[in-house]
Amino acid sequence: ADPATYFFDDFSTTPAGKAPLNWRSNLDNKGASSVVRELKGLDGHWAAVSGFTVAPAKLAGPLPRDFTVSYDLVAARDYTWGARGMTVKLSKGVAHSGKDSFFSVRLRPGFGTRDGEAVVEGKFPGAPGAFNETKWVAVPGFSNTEQNNRITVTIKKQGERVQILIGQAKIAEYPKAIPDALLFAAISFD
Repeated sequence: ADPATYFFDDFSTTPAGKAPLNWRSNLDNKGASSVVRELKGLDGHWAAVSGFTVAPAKLAGPLPRDFTVSYDLVAARDYTWGARGMTVKLSKGVAHSGKDSFFSVRLRPGFGTRDGEAVVEGKFPGAPGAFNETKWVAVPGFSNTEQNNRITVTIKKQGERVQILIGQAKIAEYPKAIPDALLFAAISFD
């Protein structure tokens, strides 16, 4: 209900075992798509993205110049170290066209008591000085030891500056990351 909120979904309107309402999902090699689940030990409904790319089917328009994207991520106990991880991608343009722009954050938990890992990547053709690179960042406290290893991820953009937070802790900041005039048209989770 907050007019400052551009998009919100907690999957509460989707029954467990069904595809997330108002989301697009690719199909896996068995023809299945993402489904909403209830996780033992956690309240609410959760979209399973293991092996799927999911994206909101309808956005009201591009993200504003300054924005905050926040989402909760849960990795199961004994999540296989070295597995792909979960990527959130903000993008504009046709993917893999050579002219598309994107900013992404991929997260995966550590194992045992080791820190997790974030891979931050940006591609902004024709924007010298923007974040056209890949960086690896430690994610303290995100491992595969609990039944549900839950973190809240926040990506904040103000002007060209981007901050990435896990809970309240800032794990990365890039003062000149995303061109100020660029408006992302899509968001996806993979």
